[in-house]
Amino acid sequence: MFRDWIDEIIKTFNQNPSIIGLSGPVFPLWEAHQLNWFPDEFSWVLGYISWHDNSRVKDAENVWVTNAAFRREAFQKAGFFSDRMGFRGGFLSSWKKISSEENELSIRIREQTGQRIVLSPRVRVWHRAQTERTKAQYIVKHTFHLGKVERHC
Repeated sequence: MFRDWIDEIIKTFNQNPSIIGLSGPVFPLWEAHQLNWFPDEFSWVLGYISWHDNSRVKDAENVWVTNAAFRREAFQKAGFFSDRMGFRGGFLSSWKKISSEENELSIRIREQTGQRIVLSPRVRVWHRAQTERTKAQYIVKHTFHLGKVERHC
């Protein structure tokens, strides 16, 4: 994580009391080789988040749990992650019907609190980029399953 990560979370929450949750960029720490051929615009497919307009805090539909924070009130009003979603026992073949816990939780929090979730460009973390994620087969399977998730959310 970046040294100022927690400070930036606090600053973002202090900017506006209507912010109930936030997320920020996730940068890859490549285990093997970097995917120079892979466009930055699609980095979210691999679990890494960046965006081109990184000059300001902006509203978001949901957080990416790799880099997220919520006020305590979010969990008091909306509960926690659902246990009927997500990976179960391994790779993508074991996803349940809906697998995006962070999407479902973010929707529930926004509905229960009436407050905002934002993306903050200064709340940054590094995340290990596994070699497996650089393979075309992983990228194809992962994007297929992400499409199934979006259809159900």
